[in-house]
Amino acid sequence: MSLEIREISINDVESFTTLMQKIFDESDYMLYDPGEYVPSLEYAISHLEEIITSPHLAVLVAEKNDMLVGYLTIVSKNLHRIEHKARISMGVLNQEQGFGIGQKLLDACKNWCKTHQMTRIELTVVTENKSAIRLYERAGFKIEGEMRHTLKIDGQYFNEYMMAFIIN
Repeated sequence: MSLEIREISINDVESFTTLMQKIFDESDYMLYDPGEYVPSLEYAISHLEEIITSPHLAVLVAEKNDMLVGYLTIVSKNLHRIEHKARISMGVLNQEQGFGIGQKLLDACKNWCKTHQMTRIELTVVTENKSAIRLYERAGFKIEGEMRHTLKIDGQYFNEYMMAFIIN
């Protein structure tokens, strides 16, 4: 198995869009309902160009045997009081979970944030998503609170934990 974690490039636009669609379609707890994420190629290219050229945004991808199998997005702001923190989201294809890809994406994220002088990484995760919570806790993230009724999936409301990792 050849696994590489790297920053996304503009050449990844089609494979990245396909990856996102697959992850959203197969996940129980992501933001999009199955079939709802259908960006135009023009939008995907312009969005990816914005990410690649911004010092405050990044997408890390996990590439296995020349195929994208996971991603992690990093969003920060150029505001003095909050420039030290990043908000992340991530996803790994179901069939690739359990092989350490999520952990490697989180490790690369910590390195990226440290390089960009960030000391706080935060995320939200649905409280029922036990495997993701275990991954984040193993990576050193701590639950800081619970937000109620943040997602509505198939008519049912779900809560999310706010989790954070502090870089020393």
